[in-house]
Amino acid sequence: MDAMAVALRDGAGIGLLASFYAIEDLRTGALVRVLPDYHTHSRNVYAVYSSRQFVDAKIKRFVDALKTQVGGELSAFARELNIETVDAL
Repeated sequence: MDAMAVALRDGAGIGLLASFYAIEDLRTGALVRVLPDYHTHSRNVYAVYSSRQFVDAKIKRFVDALKTQVGGELSAFARELNIETVDAL
């Protein structure tokens, strides 16, 4: 994704970047959305840990923080870009 972002910023053409990756460049005008009605399929974010039966409190708090922080940030980016989202977390 880094190489694609650099190429796009340097004027190499059009490309596809994740909203969370391109948001700052879109805000500053370094990148411009050229197909605002085109969206890829939603992607899910997963936290993988060894057992659901005996979840350590640290792991549970970390997963809850991921849901809140990452989920909230991705939703905010989607709202800013006027993209419909599906709650995946």
